[in-house]
Amino acid sequence: MADKLTLKGVKVVTNHTGNEINLVASKGGPSHKFPKWWNKKGSNQIYIDCTIFKITRADGDIRLVIPSSQDTRVTINYDGSDGFTFSATHAIDRAILCELNSCEPLVEYQFAKISGGSVLTRTINPLPTPD
Repeated sequence: MADKLTLKGVKVVTNHTGNEINLVASKGGPSHKFPKWWNKKGSNQIYIDCTIFKITRADGDIRLVIPSSQDTRVTINYDGSDGFTFSATHAIDRAILCELNSCEPLVEYQFAKISGGSVLTRTINPLPTPD
C-alpha cells in the first residue's frame, strides 16, 4: 500500500492517507535528539532536533529521520515498497532512512536550496531485507 502525509513543524501531521508512516512520539520534548550524521568534525558527537517516523515495510521496518524546527514543512509520499518522494519542502535540508535500532544512515536525501529543485538520493547501505 502507499502512504502520504504532510509534516508541519516538528510534530504536526496532516493529510495522512495510509498507515505505513507513523510519527514516533518523543520523550520529554516536542522533538527527538539524534546524532548529526553530516559534517562530523573531531570526536565530539553533536545532537540535533529531529522528527522521526517509523516506516512499516514487508522487508523490515525502518526509520525516516528529518532534522526539524517549527518552520519545517514537507509532504512525504511513500510507495509502500522502498520509494520515497518529497514535495512542498520548507526549512528542510536533508533526511535519512536508518534501521530501527541504529543511527547509521542507509539512504540520505538532500533537498535543493532552490524551491522546486530535485532531491539528491544517496544510498549508503542497502535497506534491510528479511533473513
